[in-house]
Amino acid sequence: MIRISKRVVWVFLMALLMLASYCYLRFQEEQRWLAVKARQITDQASAHTQRERIMALRDYLRRHVKWRGAAFDDRVPAGDRQRDAGIGAGVLR
Repeated sequence: MIRISKRVVWVFLMALLMLASYCYLRFQEEQRWLAVKARQITDQASAHTQRERIMALRDYLRRHVKWRGAAFDDRVPAGDRQRDAGIGAGVLR
């Protein structure tokens, strides 16, 4: 059986804790940025109700996010895969 010293385990756990803390802080930073961006989009669209805010965000994403030119350009978009699999059948677009 391999014997690992307590110091090695301690250093490994501290490194793991530091990495987890860094990832969590980055996540929080991205969430704050996303909240500010969503607020800007909904304010610009003068959206007041929940439905209006959702539609403003949807419209923004439709105008600014494209799958063409992405790294995997030859892949089928998720919507087409779902339609081919029969998921969401009968839903009008």
